[in-house]
Amino acid sequence: MPTYGPTQLGPPGQASLYFNDPFGNRLELVTLGFTGEIPVGAPDLSALDYAWTGA
Repeated sequence: MPTYGPTQLGPPGQASLYFNDPFGNRLELVTLGFTGEIPVGAPDLSALDYAWTGA
């Protein structure tokens, strides 16, 4: 399953991970208190495009 992230869109310590579920819903997992170096700014969600095969 393709994922994108983590990336920071909020305050320092915020990190988001994006993925699409098998039904085509775009989901975001968010955490606070992240201490790693990550890109700041909006993600390129086109990286999540994937043709599910049902397997």
